[in-house]
Amino acid sequence: MGYYMTMHDMKMNIPKANHDRCLKAIKALADYVWSVRGGHPFSWVRTSEFVDATTLREALAAWRWVDPNQDLANPDEGDIKELYFAGEKLGDDAQLMGAIAPYVEPGSYIEMHGEDGDRWRWYFDGESCVQQQGRTVYDDEAILL
Repeated sequence: MGYYMTMHDMKMNIPKANHDRCLKAIKALADYVWSVRGGHPFSWVRTSEFVDATTLREALAAWRWVDPNQDLANPDEGDIKELYFAGEKLGDDAQLMGAIAPYVEPGSYIEMHGEDGDRWRWYFDGESCVQQQGRTVYDDEAILL
């Protein structure tokens, strides 16, 4: 089973200067697996893949979030200015977003749509990540066709 989701929009920047600390924060999620979850792994993620990652981009990819502009010759060069969801189903992505939040540029966000029409975004304020629910709103003014 699982809840299907797709990414709809994003504005993202993880400055290169923050990559090492951000990678450590992701790796620290392995401790969370053992101390809080009693060894139960995160949904759709192999703990060993993000623990063994040598770059931030590798760790994010282990969580199904990829940088489409990655320079394969120099895989850890430059800021991460785009992230795209490469999975199908919602897992424990909120845990990841919370872990990387202090290292993401304020004002960044990732907007998602769920299989049932639900909308939300993870919004980064420079210290934390909050989940904001979304909705479609139509203007009262009509345009005659």
